[in-house]
Order: sequence, then structure tokens, then C-alpha cells
Amino acid sequence: MHRAGNLTAAVDRYRELVVDEKYEPTARHFLGLIESQLGNLTRAEDLVCQSVCLVPADALFLSNLGLIYERSARLSRALKLCGRAVVLHDASAEVYFNGAVVFSCYGSDYSAATRLYQKAIALAPEQTTSYLNLASCLMADGHILPAIKSFARTESLRPGDADVTFSSALASLTMGDFEGGWCRYESRWAATQLHVQLLAATKKIRAGRPPFSGFAPDRRRRILVWAEQGVGDEVMFGGLLGEFRGLCGQMLLQVDRRLVGLFERALPGVRVYERGQTVPTELYDEQIPMGSLGKWLRPSRESFAGKGGRYLQAQAGMGRRLREELGVCAAEKLIGLSWRSASAETGAARSVTLKELVGALQGVRGVRFLNLQYGEVSEEIAALGKESGVQVLSHPGIDNREDLEGLAGLIEGCDLVVSVGNATAHLSGALGQRTWVLLPYVAGWRWLHEGERCPWYQSVRLYRQAQRGRWDSVLAKIGRELT
Repeated sequence: MHRAGNLTAAVDRYRELVVDEKYEPTARHFLGLIESQLGNLTRAEDLVCQSVCLVPADALFLSNLGLIYERSARLSRALKLCGRAVVLHDASAEVYFNGAVVFSCYGSDYSAATRLYQKAIALAPEQTTSYLNLASCLMADGHILPAIKSFARTESLRPGDADVTFSSALASLTMGDFEGGWCRYESRWAATQLHVQLLAATKKIRAGRPPFSGFAPDRRRRILVWAEQGVGDEVMFGGLLGEFRGLCGQMLLQVDRRLVGLFERALPGVRVYERGQTVPTELYDEQIPMGSLGKWLRPSRESFAGKGGRYLQAQAGMGRRLREELGVCAAEKLIGLSWRSASAETGAARSVTLKELVGALQGVRGVRFLNLQYGEVSEEIAALGKESGVQVLSHPGIDNREDLEGLAGLIEGCDLVVSVGNATAHLSGALGQRTWVLLPYVAGWRWLHEGERCPWYQSVRLYRQAQRGRWDSVLAKIGRELT
């Protein structure tokens, strides 16, 4: 009943068994798992704790309690319990799997998680989720080629699974295998990893007109290109729009409202709509999401050659005017800083503190710093000034998150931009600004797995962590190069 998903009947049966001394620990344990499935973590913890008290050396009880602690954001307790569970003589595939899940959380210990997934696979090779999780764990630990092999194994066991195909696509793109990556990247529309709200918001467009059918001599076709992901992705794929327009005939474009002016200047004659605005279907014949442009225009690493130059520009003279308003003279070097990512999944690993970043760059005379970070950072800037006396300028009339026209002007007014891998870095690269991007040990497919140059932007240089979570070597390197 429990495995079949009939939770109500399972609860009734488990409650009957609780009064039987022989079955009491197991019944309490599974009642706790049902409460956990229902999101009642406090009740789940209480029940599974009771089962552990009754049978303290049961590996499955311990590992499931560890999972509950992990869901409650108590990772140290979860690690301790799962560590105990996997060394017990009755450790099973499920115990190893649970332990691997906990050890991989928040980047705790990917090596241990990998070993545990491998043990789970050895004991239960039919459990395909272990193969998928192993591949994801290898990806997160920077072992991209082994991850690709594990994804391929999972695809053979779960053919047609969009989540597996999409994850495999990201692994291929990370290694610069664009030919293999882009074709599988199309599976994103069926993958559950893509946000439900995103799917709902784009469903009408995808159903409105047929998808782009390929380049053809017919120049009368009208193609709607529409944004589908975040601002950084819109900017990155936006670098392909000029080329696409020259090959497809008449083009319409739909982007985030904050980018409309920038793209109108970049693509004169193209009608640009705000994202979310209804584009009448009678105005276009076919449609293509921005993320699918790569399949048509960048099928290989070589196809990036000679591309990636400046394609966006701020309003004429805005960079110079804003620089003057900030009181920066011509003899001073202005360095724009962005040090934080807002991504819920990877933001912490991709971010540095303002203090760390300024500390690496302040050893040069005649340099001033400018805040390009989006979000509320005034307290952090004030604390830095109070502690070290270093001033980081902010323009009072520009909201770096909402006013991307203003942010573009600030970027153009700089001599150098130093940023983590966020939307500001993409915008700076698209503006052709000299940009240094600080990347974590596993940077994500947009920045590839290795190399100092970014294929999407000629003016961007990449600085990668040598060890997970350690920014010291990266900060030391940019400090040396600035001097």
C-alpha cells in the first residue's frame, strides 16, 4: 500500500501494527516516512527517532532519520547518522543511497557520495535513480567525462527520460561538445528540472505557431524569437540574434522588459516586445526560443571563432556622463565590482564577499571602485568603508537590478569590470567591456569546464578556482595582474 502510493490505507495499517511489540519499531519508522512525504518533518522526526530508540543499530532507520535531518537543514546531524548507518553490517542499497544523498548535499563530500552510489548500484543495479544521481554527483565534483559516461549508462536504462537527457546535454555542453549537447538540450521542455512557472508562461507561444523549420531561401517568413530563461541567458543567447536575423528573413523579438531598449539599439528595424506581452500570432509564421539558437548557429567550438564581439551598447554618451557624475577624473581607473549571485541553487558557491574582492584589488594607486552589484548591498558597502576606509561608489539614481539601461551605462564608464559569474558578467561581456569573471571550481555549462577565454564574449577573461570553495588563489591572481 505504501509503495503503491495509497498513503491513507498504509497509515491505517501501520497504526494497527504499532501496538504489536514485534512490529512496533518498523511501523513507527514507516509512519514517519509517510509524514516526511507529506511535509510534516517535525512529526516525521519524532516517529523515526522513536524507531531508532527501539532498535538503535538498524541501518535503515538511522539513514532515513538522517534524510529527515537533511530536509530540516541540520546537515551535521544527518551526516553523523548516515555515516553510522553505512558501516553497519546490515547496510543495504537503500542505506547507501540515502547516505549518498546526504553526503552530496550542499557540496558536503562528493567523493564519499560517489563511493556510496557505486555501492548502491552494485547491490541494486536495477535502481536507475542511483546511476542518475551518481552522474549528477560526478558533475558537481568536476569529473565531467565520468559523469557523461554515467549519464549515457542511465540513458540506456531509461530511454526517453527527459530529465536524464537534459542533464546529459548540460554535461556535454560543459565539455564544449556543442554538437552533442544542443540536440539533447531540446529535451528541456519535457524535463521536470525546468521551472513549472516557466513551462506555463511559454506554453502559449510554443503552441501558437510551428517551431522554426530551418534556414530557407524564402525571405518572407516572419520568425518570433522569444526569451525563455533568466536575464543572463537572454544576454548570452542574444549575441546570436544579429546573425540569425541575417539568415531567417523578418524577425520579431521578445525579451525581458529591462532589456528592450538595449536590443532595440542592437537590432534596428526589429520589433521588440516585452516578455509576458502577447504577440499576435498573425504577426509571425514560426517561432523559436532563444535557447535553441545555438543548435542552428553554434554547432561546434570552431563555429564560435571570430564571433562574440560587442553587440550591445548603452545610450550614447551615458558611460562618460555617469563617470563624471560619480566624480571620477580621467586620470583615475574605475573598476566595476559585482560579487554575488542570486541563484538559489548555486549562488553561494559562485559568490565572494565584497571585503575579499576589494582586498585583492586595492593595492594599486589611482584606482576607484564602483558598485555594479544588483540587490541591497548598501550596508555591506558602508561596513567595508567603516572598517577599511575603502570607498565603493554607488550611483544614487540607478537601481542595478531594475535599471539595466543605467547598469549598462555604468559598465561602459568603467575601465575594467570584475564580477562573479552572474547576469552582470554577461551584460559586461555583451557590451564589449574588458571583464574578469571569477568562477567556482565547477562553473556550469555557460562558462565551460576549463580555459581562460569564454567563447561567447571576446572581451571576457575567466579565473577559475583550483580547489572547491577556495577563492584565495583566484583573488591573488587578479591582484597580481592588476598591479
